[in-house]
Amino acid sequence: MLDCGVLLDDPRAALSVEGLPALRAVALREVVLEAIDSPRDRLTWSANDLGDVYLEDVPDLLKRDRTVRKAKLALFPIHEGRPKVVEIAPPNKLTYDRRTYDAVVREFLFARGFLRHPQTRVSYQRALG
Repeated sequence: MLDCGVLLDDPRAALSVEGLPALRAVALREVVLEAIDSPRDRLTWSANDLGDVYLEDVPDLLKRDRTVRKAKLALFPIHEGRPKVVEIAPPNKLTYDRRTYDAVVREFLFARGFLRHPQTRVSYQRALG
């Protein structure tokens, strides 16, 4: 399951590489915010790195309840000059080139809460037992 809510709840933590030795940096390249009460009210920001601007302006943007419809991240592996660009569109669209650094990308997404294992359902037998 995909979730970009961490970009609203704790954007600094969402973009941190702390504890992830395979990454040297993460940049927020694009974010699409939609007002919960009005799907026609959408804000789209894009830049090579939105980092500081997004972090400063997110409190003002949240004066109206919003959800993240899409985010594009650039993950910079420690021994690679070019970033891995990852596009996340909850609830189920995740796009990136899986031929290289797939494990690094997945580790980051799980560690920061963008990707979660689906909740396991209680088996029918156990529920009756």
